[in-house]
Amino acid sequence: MTSKNEIPVKIHVETVHRQDGQKEEYAEDFDGRLIEIGETVYLRYEEELPENEHAKVTFKIAGDEEVQLTRKLEHQKLHLTFKPGKRIPSRYQTPYGNIPVEAFAGRMETVLEDDPRAGKLEIDYRLYNGDSLLGDYKIRLQFTA
Repeated sequence: MTSKNEIPVKIHVETVHRQDGQKEEYAEDFDGRLIEIGETVYLRYEEELPENEHAKVTFKIAGDEEVQLTRKLEHQKLHLTFKPGKRIPSRYQTPYGNIPVEAFAGRMETVLEDDPRAGKLEIDYRLYNGDSLLGDYKIRLQFTA
């Protein structure tokens, strides 16, 4: 049986999104949970959105080789897999159907520390729908127990 360790963490997230010459920046702090199952680390938190909606966000960190991002709302789900230098297909589930997307991680860095339990995650990626570039993104996440 694999051991599971779960602790509360403070999470700081910054994102930058560029599309069609426009730039959007976002920064927020969250109370979250860090769950360790074997060698895999999960970071979970909930975003409060307008109109009393919530988005459940999970980062699954499998070392420096793979990170998965899942963002669930009541009627939407986005699941992206990031591997450095690879374009990975996925889908964006909406009430109107599934939209095929692909994420290309040009840069990815993960740092995990044990004492105190802390870390950071940096991902620069491009999101595509077929041959169409949907945008350039940067995620900067830091957490501490």
